[in-house]
Amino acid sequence: MAHYRVLRPDVCAIDVAMEDLAGIVAMRRITDVDPDARIIACTRAGEDVNVIAAIRSGARDVVATMLRLEHAMEEIDEELHALGPPHARRALTA
Repeated sequence: MAHYRVLRPDVCAIDVAMEDLAGIVAMRRITDVDPDARIIACTRAGEDVNVIAAIRSGARDVVATMLRLEHAMEEIDEELHALGPPHARRALTA
């Protein structure tokens, strides 16, 4: 959360499966501070429980990274392109 406040990234890629589902907690804290935060949730297994929790916590998309890591990068790129003409962009991963 502290990193988000300092960096104010355009897109966040957060691992849902961090210890004790800390990724879900992080998403909730970020969206409490910035309801418009662009969050891509990454999960190794794509389990339904993680997907539902991530979407409810503010994720714009959930990517099963174990199955297709390049899809996560495509989603982040799509979010950045939606912001308009390119300029200095920052992405935060956790």
